[in-house]
Amino acid sequence: MNGFSVRIVMRFVLLLTLAPGWAAAQTLQDGLRALEGEQHDRAHAIFRALLARAPTAEHHFHMGRYYLAAQQPDSARLHFEQALAEDPRSGLNHVGMGEAEIARGNLTQAAQHFEQAKKVTKSRDAAVFYYIGLAYMRHEAKDLQASIVALNEAVRLDPDQAEYYVALGEAYEQGGDASAAAINYDRAGYRDPGLASAHVHAGDLYVRARNYGEAMKEYEEGMAADSGYAPVHRSLAELYFLAKQYDQAVAHYRRYIDLTRATPEKLFTYAGYLHLNKQYTESLEALLALDGTYENPVAHRLLAYNYFETGQFEEGLMQMQAFFERADSAGLLDSDYEYFGRLHLAAGADTLAAIEYLRKAVAADTSKWSLHRDIATAYLSSKHYEDAAREYESMAARGLTLKGTDYLNLGKAYFFDARFAEADSAFARVNAMAGTSAVGWLWRGRSSAQIDSTAVEGRAAPFYEKYIELTPDTSRYQRELIEAHYYLASYYYLQNDFARVEEHVNAVLALDPAHEHARALMAAARQP
Repeated sequence: MNGFSVRIVMRFVLLLTLAPGWAAAQTLQDGLRALEGEQHDRAHAIFRALLARAPTAEHHFHMGRYYLAAQQPDSARLHFEQALAEDPRSGLNHVGMGEAEIARGNLTQAAQHFEQAKKVTKSRDAAVFYYIGLAYMRHEAKDLQASIVALNEAVRLDPDQAEYYVALGEAYEQGGDASAAAINYDRAGYRDPGLASAHVHAGDLYVRARNYGEAMKEYEEGMAADSGYAPVHRSLAELYFLAKQYDQAVAHYRRYIDLTRATPEKLFTYAGYLHLNKQYTESLEALLALDGTYENPVAHRLLAYNYFETGQFEEGLMQMQAFFERADSAGLLDSDYEYFGRLHLAAGADTLAAIEYLRKAVAADTSKWSLHRDIATAYLSSKHYEDAAREYESMAARGLTLKGTDYLNLGKAYFFDARFAEADSAFARVNAMAGTSAVGWLWRGRSSAQIDSTAVEGRAAPFYEKYIELTPDTSRYQRELIEAHYYLASYYYLQNDFARVEEHVNAVLALDPAHEHARALMAAARQP
């Protein structure tokens, strides 16, 4: 188990260890706030402590709602049935039985239980209608119109309960009526300015309307009302993500996880925020902590991205291959092709396959013309010199600014394709752009030496001399310095400047005492 996993487990163990004592002093309202705030473990501990002290029908009902939120409808039914066995007129537990049916997708049976709840309470209990409204919209099987009808009745019976307006707003929001939702969130905030959920829901509406400034105001008010209300941190993380303030997104989502529960889905989202914040190692740790529990192809994608960024190219290539095998082609991103191509190159895999993926990335996002640089480099390294030159020419033709290294590689592509005059022009650009870069002068010497193959004109001489001047490290660049000095010795021999011949031959022999051609040239220069 890695360090991240240990921290997650320790938090959970600490939570369970502290739960009974910390729940003992809590009230039912604390449990309800915890449940609505997605703090399910805390809610469970509070309801358990309440049941131990007073096993009332109301306490059974809320424990049952905890189990429904935890997607355990059978356990929920046990509590509702136990409460009804002791008090058949418990309207709330009839509602609970109905919600347990909705959790199974049985809306017809649910309606029968709800009618029984209304009957035993003579339709005068606002809480019954409130929980019916929640039941109809909180599960996969929904009836939003029935939810709205029930919640409006709850509001009519008890117009001062702020939570009822939040729920009504949520039902309208799910039904696509943002205006009615906003009105009800405002009504909730008016009745209870300290109700964090009202501010969070209002902020979420503003985000959907792309009014991010107003959304932030609502979230800040929600934070001020209750910084321990977990959904506000999730919403803030999403807003900061949209604003590309990824460090803040990471901080708030970490807080959201700490307040709730580290599920595989949450850990994956957290890993995504860490990646965007360039915390690649931490993102990788979060993903590895999942240990295969998150069954989604995009986990392979994010693993591959992080492996690339941390220099683990072979692992990244395997993860990217797994992603491409499992992912729907319609869901592929241009960055998938880009990473796959670069992973091929970095791992020393199939160069032509790498080029194919990089080309797909450019085709998917034409603004990524810099990828032509990677394509050209790949062609050059695989000795496809004509293709490499064509890529650099294409970059220049489309207005992409070429760097000194680009002209150097373009010159090499021309050189190895025996286009020496074009190579010489490219290396001249390198010298103009980076005059103190010795390698540019070396390659200019080489291209000029090919143009003036007899060395009679000494076309390459000034370039080799400049290379020698800029290269004091004779041990590291021994072969290149021998090349430069030997060329100059040969040139000066043809010029009958035997003193200079001896100077450069001695430089060659100092680097390679067994250099036969240099010794022969020295002997020839010393003949009368």
